Amino acid sequence: MNQAKNKNITAREIDFAKWYTDVIKQAELCDYGAENGSVAGTIIFRPRGYAIWENIQQLLNQKFKLLNIENVMLPLLISQKAFQVERDHIEGFAPECVTATKVGNNQLSEELIIRPTSEVLFCRHFAKIISSYKQLPLLYNQWCNVMRWEKNTKPFLRTSEFLWQEGHTIHNNDKEAQAFTLKMIKLYADFVEQYLAIKVIVGAKTIHERFAGAKITYTIESMMQDGQALQVGTSHYFGQEFTKVFNIKFSNEDNKQELGYQTSWGVSTRLIGALIMAHSDDLGLVLPPTIAPHQIMILNLAPKSDKVKILIEKVYKILSSHFRTLINDDNKSFSYKKSESQIKGIPITIAIGEQELENQTIKLILRHNLEVIDVKFNDEKLLVTTIIKQLNVINKDLFNISQIKLNTCLKEITTFSEYQKLVKIHKGFFIVPFCGQITCEAEIKSLTGTTSRCIPLESFKTPTNCFKCQTTNSVWTYFARSY
Repeated sequence: MNQAKNKNITAREIDFAKWYTDVIKQAELCDYGAENGSVAGTIIFRPRGYAIWENIQQLLNQKFKLLNIENVMLPLLISQKAFQVERDHIEGFAPECVTATKVGNNQLSEELIIRPTSEVLFCRHFAKIISSYKQLPLLYNQWCNVMRWEKNTKPFLRTSEFLWQEGHTIHNNDKEAQAFTLKMIKLYADFVEQYLAIKVIVGAKTIHERFAGAKITYTIESMMQDGQALQVGTSHYFGQEFTKVFNIKFSNEDNKQELGYQTSWGVSTRLIGALIMAHSDDLGLVLPPTIAPHQIMILNLAPKSDKVKILIEKVYKILSSHFRTLINDDNKSFSYKKSESQIKGIPITIAIGEQELENQTIKLILRHNLEVIDVKFNDEKLLVTTIIKQLNVINKDLFNISQIKLNTCLKEITTFSEYQKLVKIHKGFFIVPFCGQITCEAEIKSLTGTTSRCIPLESFKTPTNCFKCQTTNSVWTYFARSY
């Protein structure tokens, strides 16, 4: 990663948290809600920040459609009575729930919950509309906002109100539902690695970390540049836990009533936070071309030259039909305009001035490593294929950096004494044999501030004694400090 600095951005090694918020501010991704008349813990998505989310949404929607998943929209408010039906599920959300109590000057007869998640509404709807096995599987998803009154907030990573998608499905048998749960977490993993260029670990959560009401929770875990883990997507197998409570039944092929089998899965705008912390540097934002709002910025180095302007318009016409492209032709200096493009994470900056016109070349400046490539602009096909190649190289480079970082920052530990020593200095993941018991995990968290991230889908090594309590036949599990 390039070590160049920007005076408006705190260096990562000095203060990673401050660096993160500096990059967000300088790249114009969001603004704080409390500074604009909203409440603490909320953000305003600025155009560039929201454009990243739109690209995520568009790409995931395409993948969902291939699986015959249909988009729906459910209400924002949930009645207190309905919300209380599934007590085990809501227990974890209760401290964060925001309620509406008045309309104008009139007190409501019942408090209304602003959705922290929509399981209750989906379940009640499913119970109403499902009657036959012929309707199943029923595959629904919604893109929406939810609210959870977080105490410690950080833009994109953890905010009181955030955007996400939550999928909910009902199946007519256990095997199909479990297979779909696994299919969705693998879909998320492929998406994050392919489009966000972030290496992830795929696995199942321990009982201690499992989603409330789930029988199995799968997760994808990523590692940020400061060595902390970030959960970026989950998929839950509920079995019949919710269908029993909400009486979601269907007539099977033998015309007998049977409870459905349920799944739920989702990702949120936390993915934007992951993008920032996985790839960006001390110059500003770094984005993979697959997800960047704009892939190319053309800089006019001679804004008063008609000939240069004509050339830029020609190049723009060629490129804009293939790539998300912008022109910057203001009167500011080249260094200022280049720095602005770097701060905003434009994958390729193209510089065109009188020298380029004379040499019949244009300069491609790659954001992620600042490499400069000269390309002849009189060959339209060569220009387009060269840029396609470079965009692919950028995406591949960013993924390789993420993968190498994760692999080199993984420590295998078998004893808790060694773990306690290393956890104070090591930045990254640990892989340890762990019994999975709730009490054992709670003690590990209390003593080290680390939590289990997941049990890998493919066994790391043969089970052995738990590194903490020595319980035999303990499976290898990832642990880390996390966001």
